[in-house]
Amino acid sequence: MSEQELGGTATKTEALRAAVIEQVTPIPEAGETTRGGLHANDQKSFSAQLLWITVTDRRLFLVPLSRRAQVEGAPAVLRPQDIVECDVDGVGKGGST
Repeated sequence: MSEQELGGTATKTEALRAAVIEQVTPIPEAGETTRGGLHANDQKSFSAQLLWITVTDRRLFLVPLSRRAQVEGAPAVLRPQDIVECDVDGVGKGGST
């Protein structure tokens, strides 16, 4: 699907991603390899917390974001042994994995 078909959404998403990445790049420690990142939200009953998740070779960083995509507080840091259960909804056109 082209950017025109998306109504400019692709460009807006890339601009948001670039702004957030610039803010969160210093978070991993020296020697830690950043594997990627993604936008997410923690949905509540009547609200949602926007997050940027940075994935490294050692940890996950869940960085809270404001509605204006500014880092808003300290990240939650998870190591593989800290993760007992995970639930993801909305992946791939609303499916769950």
